[in-house]
Amino acid sequence: MSATLLNQFNVADTLTFDAIEFVRFEHVIDVTDHPIEDGGDVSDHAQVRALPMTVRGIIAVTPIGVVTAVSPREAAVAWFERNQGNLITPIFPVRGTFADVLITRWVHEVNQLEQLVFDVGLKQVRLASPVAVPIPPRVPKADVQTGTGSEQDTGGQATESVGSPPVASVLGTAALGAAALF
Repeated sequence: MSATLLNQFNVADTLTFDAIEFVRFEHVIDVTDHPIEDGGDVSDHAQVRALPMTVRGIIAVTPIGVVTAVSPREAAVAWFERNQGNLITPIFPVRGTFADVLITRWVHEVNQLEQLVFDVGLKQVRLASPVAVPIPPRVPKADVQTGTGSEQDTGGQATESVGSPPVASVLGTAALGAAALF
């Protein structure tokens, strides 16, 4: 099984692994926890995170009898150096194609067969795009502009203290009786 990584804006800039050891997808959902007085937690929100992926891919040595100016291993390292920070599109034979993916990390080593083994961290991202939304200025209703209709003068605002209401009207008679017991 192999996989191909494409530069999303330059599809001619591709890297195809000779073999894939594994592809791992980690679906993450964040759930809120809020403690309540009785000691339990209440969850009221869940958010699906961007999809992280891990790929272990292998680039073999140049096949016997084939002479190239740059070895496939050197070309693979140069591809990763060139595409750090660029959006890529990984294509996996079983899971399909994923758009808007960034390389989060890449590590490589040479194994006993002189193959270059890459451990690549990828993350599918949600891109924010600038959008201009024209908001028209607020235009008051016709009756507010003319001072008629629903807009009515209800008199002036009180300028002096009106005093406190009697305690019985605030607490109620039953509350006063209960307060007298203590």
